[in-house]
Amino acid sequence: MNNKIKNIIEYTQKNGGCSFNSNLDILEDLKGYTISIQKFEYKTTIKNINEIEKNILKKIEIVKNRKNYIIGTWIDDGILYIDINKIEMNYTRAVAFGKSQKQLAIFDNVNKKSIYLKKDSIFILYEYIKSINDIKYIAEYKNKKELVNKTGFYEYRNIKKYVYNKIDVVNNYFTKNHKNYIIIEEQA
Repeated sequence: MNNKIKNIIEYTQKNGGCSFNSNLDILEDLKGYTISIQKFEYKTTIKNINEIEKNILKKIEIVKNRKNYIIGTWIDDGILYIDINKIEMNYTRAVAFGKSQKQLAIFDNVNKKSIYLKKDSIFILYEYIKSINDIKYIAEYKNKKELVNKTGFYEYRNIKKYVYNKIDVVNNYFTKNHKNYIIIEEQA
């Protein structure tokens, strides 16, 4: 077995994870944010040494000569994960890339902590029929900006009091063309 891979496995067992480049150099002082690339995720047990070595060598060929791409290992609940990761310095781009890769979290390299990604919201506009305390579907909007533009409000903060997570009790509704409206925010 390659001695550097052996060191990576030992480091992973001792520290719970490891980031390294295509030269198999362990990277301890990374900046920015680490985001796993969805199609390169691999899991096994720490005992499958030959399988681990083959997978790492395969990943080295993929990341070789690619700027800001590294390989990472981590152990969770007895499972060893081996990923190809991208390092992104900008928080906003890191979050967007993490969501595009369908990740639950990205890793803040400076503060050494996971940042769990909030799912995007969908805003559903309903007509609220007060007399029967019921709602009628009108339209859906992908984000706050689209919601504000389509409902005629100047800013989201002006419409926020009409946004509910569920329909239990409606205290506020806005009126437009003699009809009452509410918005339900759902996680995508």
